[in-house]
Amino acid sequence: MFDIENAIKEAKQEYANKDFELLLKEGNIAFYKGCEVSHIFIFDKEEKKAINYFTLFSFDELSSVDKTPNYLSKQLDINDRYFCGIQRKRISIENAQNCFINIQKGILNFDEECLTGRNLYLLPKAFVPCESNEKALLNSILKPNYWGDNYIIEFFDEKKELLTEILNIKNVSEKIYDYIRKTQRIKMDFSKIYERIGNIIFQFPITICKTGIYSEKNSNDIRLKLEYHPRQKAGKNIHIIITASFDDTITAADYYDSCDLKIDHIFHLGDDYNLTTTILDKDNNLFLHKSTVNFIKKISISSSLGITYSEPRLLKTETGHKEIDLVHRTSFGINIQRKDYTDYINQRVRNNEIIRKSSDLGVFKKKQRQEALKFIQNRIKNISSDFIAIYLWDPYLLPADIINTLYYENSGLIFQCITDYQKTRKKLKANCFSDYIQKVKEEFSSLSNNQGVHLKLVARYGGHGWGFHDRFLIFVPRDSFTLPEVYSLGISVNQLGKSHHIIQKVPNPRVILDDFEKLWKELDNSDCCVIHMP
Repeated sequence: MFDIENAIKEAKQEYANKDFELLLKEGNIAFYKGCEVSHIFIFDKEEKKAINYFTLFSFDELSSVDKTPNYLSKQLDINDRYFCGIQRKRISIENAQNCFINIQKGILNFDEECLTGRNLYLLPKAFVPCESNEKALLNSILKPNYWGDNYIIEFFDEKKELLTEILNIKNVSEKIYDYIRKTQRIKMDFSKIYERIGNIIFQFPITICKTGIYSEKNSNDIRLKLEYHPRQKAGKNIHIIITASFDDTITAADYYDSCDLKIDHIFHLGDDYNLTTTILDKDNNLFLHKSTVNFIKKISISSSLGITYSEPRLLKTETGHKEIDLVHRTSFGINIQRKDYTDYINQRVRNNEIIRKSSDLGVFKKKQRQEALKFIQNRIKNISSDFIAIYLWDPYLLPADIINTLYYENSGLIFQCITDYQKTRKKLKANCFSDYIQKVKEEFSSLSNNQGVHLKLVARYGGHGWGFHDRFLIFVPRDSFTLPEVYSLGISVNQLGKSHHIIQKVPNPRVILDDFEKLWKELDNSDCCVIHMP
């Protein structure tokens, strides 16, 4: 039977090998002489083996090589078994070429052998622009190219089998992120691009040309200057196109073809907003440059001036007396112009962006109980397969609240819930904790048959745990490569839609998940356990 998945993979591998030769060839995008290898690894002291966390082969124009790798930072101890280290080594182009071939055979060995994921997926070349309105996140793990953009060829570790168990150790991922960020000589940040962990990237910085883009005085014409690398003796057959855009429309475009060694050309656009410039080598079908730029047209400055001889505002606070010096605020601008059509459109664009980003926001008023519950229930019913558990954290949480929300998940995910005994005992009319447990069990039994439910409810009780106020719904991922999803409920579940409140997605969900798990550790014992099903 024809295996289409393997056929696709083999085709991509064939393309990638041709791309490697094309990008490395002298004069296509650069004049490389050597390669710098930055290697982040986790060492297993029991197995006495290194595991690849991330490796970057970055070509450059330096011919020096190192006999041994340089360690960029003191090792990070993960636990008794594992530690993380960072090293760097300069190697020859020939050595880098051999590494590229050997990695396809499952061998990573530029100094000493390091374990990699089995069957790494080799991807064809990808162009990574370094300058744009929205910077490509890949740049956060590539070596900065101060001349221009980059091409990469990547080995993608799809399964991450060697790393998953290690990175699922509590707080390990965040510790490694911080460790790498604090290593000044590496300048990598995996916190927002964690799916690249386990990968190997070959980086090809584009240094063949240098480009300058300038707006003419009329703000309608654009001057582009291009100079080639000193070692480039003849111009390339290039195609340059510049487009202007505004409010999701193309407002202008102009192009220019040239084989000159030096270019100084004016593009007649009629507009200079959101300029996108693309330079393409037509003979090799390679991007040499791509950028999106804007030019400053207006500057506004606000300032605060102290009010002479003014008495300060006096406050009595919890920590003592405070004085607030009064100021006079003013604003002024440089080249202030009347409000033109662009100001009106930009204001609407900004407003629309705010509304778009608030799609995970629900605003509810009095008598909107069912609407608020449905908002929560829909998110629970449509939970992705990337998640393994749902946590509910509410100091006033009772069985009916759990049933009205979590029970709408129908695939048997784990539910972990935290409540507060002192804040809920009166509602259940419980005389003591044992009575409280009994009444919680009776309420669960009376409201549901609890079929297929995997639930553990604990309560802050006695000297265990600490006080909490905010209410959160937390979707917990299966592994550390997936970001948690957390909703702040704004009010207790039993009060949803009974008064004005908002439900919104939390922008930094790992912090909330970590706090929940710290409190759970304090309460996950026989003294605080209220119910455990099945």
